[in-house]
Amino acid sequence: MNRIIAHRGFSSLYPENTMRAFEEAFNSGCRMIELDVQLSLDNVPVVIHDEKVNRVTNGNGFVHTLTLAELRELKVMGTESIPTLKEVLKHFKGKVQLIIELKNQKQLETKIEERVLADIMEVGSLKDVQVISFDHDCIDRLKKVAPPKLEVGYIQRKPTKRLFKRMENQRISSVTMNYLFFSKRVVRKCQREGYRLVFYNVTKVKQIQRCLRYPHVYVTVKALNNLPRLFKVTD
Repeated sequence: MNRIIAHRGFSSLYPENTMRAFEEAFNSGCRMIELDVQLSLDNVPVVIHDEKVNRVTNGNGFVHTLTLAELRELKVMGTESIPTLKEVLKHFKGKVQLIIELKNQKQLETKIEERVLADIMEVGSLKDVQVISFDHDCIDRLKKVAPPKLEVGYIQRKPTKRLFKRMENQRISSVTMNYLFFSKRVVRKCQREGYRLVFYNVTKVKQIQRCLRYPHVYVTVKALNNLPRLFKVTD
């Protein structure tokens, strides 16, 4: 149970990255929730995956060109609102671990990591979160300014020697990668080095069970319907 991460909340049945999806994931027994963060035009960390609002809302345009007030007016999948990171942090403080993925806004030079860290510190959620990103430079910058207790991690689709060398040099505590590249060699490497290893794109019960055989391996899952059956097998 503690190693299953709800991908954008219970996103197979409820609007992704919304309070409803997060609540339903929590009610299903999940105690780790992944969410995506970008900055609005007025530099507020908001919870949404795509760089544009078009796919999941009734609006159009890039997230970074819309103010928080404008984003508030949109509806996600017709019913839900786009939450701010601070709202989610406050609501779930002490209840779950939030896995915060910083989306790549490198071309904008937004320093998203500083804004996200400010929200984490203001709410007092340092122990309740882990911050991850495909943008490894962003994570390295965050690690330099964040308290040592903040957990951070890299996301990279495929494991490489260069990735693990950088993790060692930067003292990164976790890595998230595509399940397509699951191998005992990678699992054992992370176990030896003391890394939390997370797999995404895990869609089948047998895949989840395979990962959970190893105590340092976690899985990111969209459909939480099978969790009760999984717990009987893995607990």
